[in-house]
Amino acid sequence: MAEKLFTDKDYLLEQMHDLFKHIPPLQHQQVLESMSLYRFKKDDLIFVEGSACNESMYLIDGIVKVYQSGIAARDQILRIVGGSEFFGYEASLIGNTIHSTRAAAMDNSLICFFPMETMMELANSNLAVANTYITSLARSIAHSDMM
Repeated sequence: MAEKLFTDKDYLLEQMHDLFKHIPPLQHQQVLESMSLYRFKKDDLIFVEGSACNESMYLIDGIVKVYQSGIAARDQILRIVGGSEFFGYEASLIGNTIHSTRAAAMDNSLICFFPMETMMELANSNLAVANTYITSLARSIAHSDMM
């Protein structure tokens, strides 16, 4: 079971520098207040197929696998997520409101959850944030193609 953490906001700004460097300082507080930080233990489920897809996740530390049921009910890994990456938002970007995959921690992991509404507002108002998000999505697709 995931443990919700309360941590120093400056720590989060440092850990997610790639995102926050594009956000004007006046918006930092708004973004920090909207997000939640959780620690997952190895093998904890992060989201499951059919669950609501209304948050974007940013892996600060650890390893996460994104997978789905394959042939003969065997899990098929679609992507391995390393530290400092977004994941779990792809379906919502195309208008889907439920996850079509599952994600689980492969190691103890620290994950920040952002409401999709917040991320879309940022992307719509800030080209650099939109580019960061698009680059993350492109990496996700590239990694899935290699597996």
